[in-house]
Amino acid sequence: MAREPFDPALFDRVDASETPRAYVELLDYIRMRPNAQRVRTWSEERLELGPGDRLLDVGCGTGDDLIALSTHVSPDGAAVGIDVSETLIAEARRRTTSVPAACIVRGVAERLPFRDGVFAGCRTERVLLHVADPALAVREIARVLEPAGRVTIVEPDFGAWFVDSVDHEIDALIVRLVNRQRQPSVGRTLRRLLRAAGLVDVELTGHLAVYDGVPGGVSLASIVERLVEADAIGRTRADRYLASLATGHRESVLFSAVPILWAFARKPTEDGDLGRSGDKSTR
Repeated sequence: MAREPFDPALFDRVDASETPRAYVELLDYIRMRPNAQRVRTWSEERLELGPGDRLLDVGCGTGDDLIALSTHVSPDGAAVGIDVSETLIAEARRRTTSVPAACIVRGVAERLPFRDGVFAGCRTERVLLHVADPALAVREIARVLEPAGRVTIVEPDFGAWFVDSVDHEIDALIVRLVNRQRQPSVGRTLRRLLRAAGLVDVELTGHLAVYDGVPGGVSLASIVERLVEADAIGRTRADRYLASLATGHRESVLFSAVPILWAFARKPTEDGDLGRSGDKSTR
């Protein structure tokens, strides 16, 4: 298999990377950011897990979130993580070795290897932007939830990513280069996808993640150099832009930001429950 340079936007190709461990390190970095910690707290509260429940973490990555959530379902429940990457699966299994409730399996979000209606809760975070068919993935999540089961989905909307700089045309070119994920704008579709999957009580909230550079660990300067190499902008214009970035960093005024959407929904009960809206398609 041909190896590829590390690209923080391509978590669907971790195992093809020349340095797959770089993705593990990036996940560890993202997990420690205050924004990510806020999301985890919100997800735990909305899932309302209890002892004996079965939880599914779609795109479990290194397994750290699964470890935290397993405390809610122990001692008789199960916390199951699934990921497409062999590298991340191996790391998750290593980290969850001493967690009896945790189980890690390999698979894809669009074909979950589980029976219908077996999980009380499901979470997925920053995963749908990397899958081929987000709608199918959400339908699969709905399928494996038990009646009244809950789901939380957290996704960025990189299509709405922005940076404050002196040259907004270059900003737009940078945004196009940054958006190399399969579904960079999936965040804005979450409400529609959840309702289309037959889920109810759909709620949407979120926050604005603010960065000193580009989300995902890529510097603005390196992106500008790629634009120069591709003849998208000239050297003089690029140098002026880079100088403004340096000034912005020095004066602590330069920033970029991306909306992060948090979605919650519930599976109807078997008695024809339509949720608070009274209709599955409206709220």
